[in-house]
Amino acid sequence: MKLAELHNFADASQITYGAASYLRLVDVENKVHCTFLTGKSRLAHLKPMTVPRLELSAAVLAVQLDKMLKEELDVPVAHSTFWSDSTCVLQYIRNQSKRFHTFVANRLTVIHENSEPHQWRHVSFELNPADDASRGLTVDEMILNKQWLSGPQFLKEEKEFLPLDYSLQHQELPDDDQEVKRDPNYQCQILMRGDDCNVLSRFIERCSSWERLKRTVAWLL
Repeated sequence: MKLAELHNFADASQITYGAASYLRLVDVENKVHCTFLTGKSRLAHLKPMTVPRLELSAAVLAVQLDKMLKEELDVPVAHSTFWSDSTCVLQYIRNQSKRFHTFVANRLTVIHENSEPHQWRHVSFELNPADDASRGLTVDEMILNKQWLSGPQFLKEEKEFLPLDYSLQHQELPDDDQEVKRDPNYQCQILMRGDDCNVLSRFIERCSSWERLKRTVAWLL
């Protein structure tokens, strides 16, 4: 054996999320062999969750499988690669500046402790075998599904045939992402153009009741 690599795939749906791991071997004759090692799926929480949070939970499951396999395998693993079809999750993992709410921050901590951002790549959902773990397969479908049992075809090819990672073109996370924690010192400022322009008074006059004024101010804040 010349080279051994682990490839871990993650995916989520509204009902379940899952991960699947494959061992890619290159022998001394440069022939590539790929085989399924393990897969795991979990039911989503009863409390409704956003798809990015479910996808992030699947990513955590992928790094946990990778860590377990490295401890159990007798074969020395040269490298691990993680695959997700969620551009949003890849932006979370690669983020270097923004802070997140507790749920996302805790899971990113687990991911960063067990992997590096450059190990994460984007894969389309058609080529993501973890999609089968998150959406489910019948027994007949699983038997006929070559991708689930032996991994996507690109793992059996040379490295230059790996899917292009288009997510690298959109690494910057938008400021209005709902998982980004706002600066507590952030203040909304109103520009006054003249002494005769009383914005606050005009704002109050537009509200017909106290309750509507409170709702409007809350929305503005």
